[in-house]
Amino acid sequence: AALTLSYYPDLDDVVQAHVDALAEGPVSRHLVILGALRDPKAVKAVEALITHADAELRALAAWALGMIGDRATAPTLVGMLSDGTPEVAAEAALALGRLGHDGARTRLLQMARRAAPELQDAADRGLALLEFSALLLVE
Repeated sequence: AALTLSYYPDLDDVVQAHVDALAEGPVSRHLVILGALRDPKAVKAVEALITHADAELRALAAWALGMIGDRATAPTLVGMLSDGTPEVAAEAALALGRLGHDGARTRLLQMARRAAPELQDAADRGLALLEFSALLLVE
């Protein structure tokens, strides 16, 4: 007998339940799940957290945006490179690399040259991910 997935809940319902739960907490758990689900319908709710007072949640939001993979979030992530918390800026750099958004290359290069050592490493890794993404797109 063929395996059917009819007993699984509708993915849209799962995504919406976690988006709704972001307002209730614990937020970090739902951000991880939304990033893992990689559904663009979660982008707006995740982007709403980039100005949260908790730096850990901002960093996790950057990670989730990178995992979701919607290139339209690149400007948001580029803005997060200027976050005063190194962990947030580092996650934004890695997320931009995961997106394969070539428009972020200049900002990542600047970060790799001028930032604190821990940010230089994140920028270098973001650039490496960017290069890897470009190789995947070549036919």
